[in-house]
Amino acid sequence: QAGTSQYQRVQAFGYSVGIYLYSYAYDANTGAAEGSSLVNLLQKAGVSSSDLGYPVYYDLERWTWTGH
Repeated sequence: QAGTSQYQRVQAFGYSVGIYLYSYAYDANTGAAEGSSLVNLLQKAGVSSSDLGYPVYYDLERWTWTGH
């Protein structure tokens, strides 16, 4: 809810916003669950993709390439 109220305050001033998500995913299923959770939060807040002036950034800092 803190993020929702911050978003509403920023929107009230007319600023363009995007979303930043630091991933804690350790596999594809966890990553998909994180993405679904973010979509659900945005829907509950009444935020659609057309409301965002910038993209959703999905930060995979701990990502490693395996199985190659």
